[in-house]
Amino acid sequence: MIDYVVNLLFRCRHKHLTRPVTPVRRGAPGHVETYVACLDCGKQFRYDTREMRVAEALPLVPIWTKPPQPETSRPA
Repeated sequence: MIDYVVNLLFRCRHKHLTRPVTPVRRGAPGHVETYVACLDCGKQFRYDTREMRVAEALPLVPIWTKPPQPETSRPA
């Protein structure tokens, strides 16, 4: 929602994009997606390698997530 409002106000046209990137994850199962990123605002978009064009925007993923803290029992 906030992304939509900011985009309406400032209107990044996403003209300056990176080259298509496909991350390499050794030993990681699953499908890895190819994407491009806007150099002006940082938004990432899926890249369709069959049609060689930009597809829909990728959902935002937090860069850093705080690891869970182990529970410590207090002496009574």
